[in-house]
Amino acid sequence: MSVEISRLDNGLHVVTHSMPHLETVALGIWVKAGSRDELPEENGIAHFLEHMAFKGTKKRSAQAIAEEIESAGGEINASTGMETTTYYARVLKNDWPQALDILSDILTESVFDPDELERERHVILQEIAAAGDTPDDLVFDLAQSAAFGSHPLGRPILGVHDLIAKVSRDEILAWRNRNYWASRMVVAAAGNIDHQALRREAEKLLGNLSSGVPPGRNRPDFVSHTELAQKPLDQTHMVLSFAAPGYRNPEIYRLQVLSSLLGGGHVLAPFPGSARKARTLLQRVLFRFRLRGCRPVRRLCGHLA
Repeated sequence: MSVEISRLDNGLHVVTHSMPHLETVALGIWVKAGSRDELPEENGIAHFLEHMAFKGTKKRSAQAIAEEIESAGGEINASTGMETTTYYARVLKNDWPQALDILSDILTESVFDPDELERERHVILQEIAAAGDTPDDLVFDLAQSAAFGSHPLGRPILGVHDLIAKVSRDEILAWRNRNYWASRMVVAAAGNIDHQALRREAEKLLGNLSSGVPPGRNRPDFVSHTELAQKPLDQTHMVLSFAAPGYRNPEIYRLQVLSSLLGGGHVLAPFPGSARKARTLLQRVLFRFRLRGCRPVRRLCGHLA
């Protein structure tokens, strides 16, 4: 494995994993800014900002962004988490400079057209409504709220209806300007790519970004609490969360093995089929091990009939 890491003068990091036998490259820009960096009255802004990324820049329309990456046979997307926001693409090995140019463009030159903003507001409000009607999603939001209370990690990434319905373009831009600094960014790529070539392109496209002084983050406290949501359903969805060692603790490897043994998040747990059919109580068990804030959280999720 050939991994290289370098740092630009403005604090932005460039990371590559060279895999010269491949014909493709996956690359992205990771920003250390997510829902945990929102104030209570900003809940959902990080996700709203990510939605606006592909809605047009100073030199590309929304349609041009889609057509340019698709004409090269690539794909492009973005995602928002509690800790980070990611803008990423996958392309053929000779097209990564074009992909990085597009990613840098949407990251730094998005215009936030008012009409597009209103369309995306409607889309996000639909997402929030759908999540509230999906017990599989809702139960994990409740678990976060129970575990972290009023801390930003206890709030949903999508935000809440009342705030998203009225958040303004200026408020979204203000949040971006407060959190999107070069010192909080990583340009990473894996595949058939040369590290120095990526560094040169990153310097050209993102080297002028200010290093800035990002706001600090408050350490969350993991608390014991119970939250319930009554829904007229035939099933009950349950989550048990436990504070666990940090990812630098050697115990994390034991927890990863335990996670696989107990279901691994996506596999049916090894309960005898006859026992499940006989009692028809426990349909599925998931064991997930994820980083949330400064510490991982372990969750046991059972769907009960």
